[in-house]
Amino acid sequence: MYRLKDFLSKKVMYSNGKKVGTVTDLAVNFSERKIKGFAIRSTNIFGKKSKIALIEDVIYFDDDLIVDKVRDIRYLTFSSVKGMEVIDLQGNIIGIVEDLLFDGDFNMKGMIISPGILRKIKVGKGVLLINDIIIGDGNVLYYGKNNIRFSILRHSISGGHYYE
Repeated sequence: MYRLKDFLSKKVMYSNGKKVGTVTDLAVNFSERKIKGFAIRSTNIFGKKSKIALIEDVIYFDDDLIVDKVRDIRYLTFSSVKGMEVIDLQGNIIGIVEDLLFDGDFNMKGMIISPGILRKIKVGKGVLLINDIIIGDGNVLYYGKNNIRFSILRHSISGGHYYE
């Protein structure tokens, strides 16, 4: 599983070694539940430009992204959804969109939400399955059942034997 956080600020290069820019965002299609590409910011002598490297144009990714070509097209990016409030069917705000989870085939699997600063420390971040949400103009509607609650807990170190 990958997150947007795993790809932010990665260098993007053509297969001939020429630098294209850095990854700034994900191009997404929520109706298909797919990541369509990466938004890339390139700096050249004429200023900053944003382009899209579609998934089918990505040759390889690890520390850097190697692409065949980049395109000057418009896509919905995840940053337009990040920071939206997530509301359940009763109208309660259950958190704010923070990150996106997707698999190796670039299918969206879940959305990471932050319940707030104090609850994040106590409870951890929440993970909502992508099949249980609807993206609106200003909010994200969560209509899943609360039978199972996924969360990301903070890590703690116990014991004092780590620095011997």
